[in-house]
Amino acid sequence: MTAFNLTDFAILSFTTLFVIVDPIGLVPTFLAMTASNSLSEKRHMALVATATCAVLLIVFTLAGQAILRALSLTLSAFELAGGMVLTVIALDMLKARRTPIKETPEEKKEGIDKDDIAITPLAVPMLAGPGALTTVILLSSRAENWIYSSVLLLNIILVSVSAYLILRISLSRANLFGVLPMKIATRLMGLFLLAIAAQFLMNALASQIQSSFSLSSSSSSMPSSNSSGSSSLGLGLPGPEPGETESSPDPISLLSSENI
Repeated sequence: MTAFNLTDFAILSFTTLFVIVDPIGLVPTFLAMTASNSLSEKRHMALVATATCAVLLIVFTLAGQAILRALSLTLSAFELAGGMVLTVIALDMLKARRTPIKETPEEKKEGIDKDDIAITPLAVPMLAGPGALTTVILLSSRAENWIYSSVLLLNIILVSVSAYLILRISLSRANLFGVLPMKIATRLMGLFLLAIAAQFLMNALASQIQSSFSLSSSSSSMPSSNSSGSSSLGLGLPGPEPGETESSPDPISLLSSENI
């Protein structure tokens, strides 16, 4: 398992969370779903959605290991599954499109028809979707102590605040989120996310190989049964008692016995 120093862990956790939450890619959908709402309603929904996202991610960060134990899942298996989910999301981002894992056409249509989209579908699953929830569990498993866990929780809050600011700015500066800049940003973030997903997959495979090697090494080092008491023909004759040694017959005693 790869160990990170505190600075590397802080950068990795913030980058991964920001990319997987993807508030920039959410802007067009957010504007489309709130087209009929007033400016104050839009700001309120953005605030509630990002706050809900933060709470959910914090809950899964604190309870992630307990969830894995309750489901009898190993960390390497969850890393493998999580790496696959992040890979699918990253490949969709490289194509400059929203992944169905985070947002489906039906959910977008439902959001347009709803008066309040703050909790669903904006907070869940568009911000705190399966990919984000999987990511915080994987990152929490890398936290070596309470300091690392505190950094992760702080980054969750920072990402949620960043998401709120981006959604709020988009309400008055929609021209900053043009089609071309959005596609470039989405593809770049998809590339970063694909690299992170590959790292999770490699960690899972390395952990599995290491555990298999340790198991084979421990089984090969088990002591073999003592067969010194058996004859060369394998007749299973009793050998000497513990503490005794076998000795060959004394030639002098054999000769004396023959003379008698």
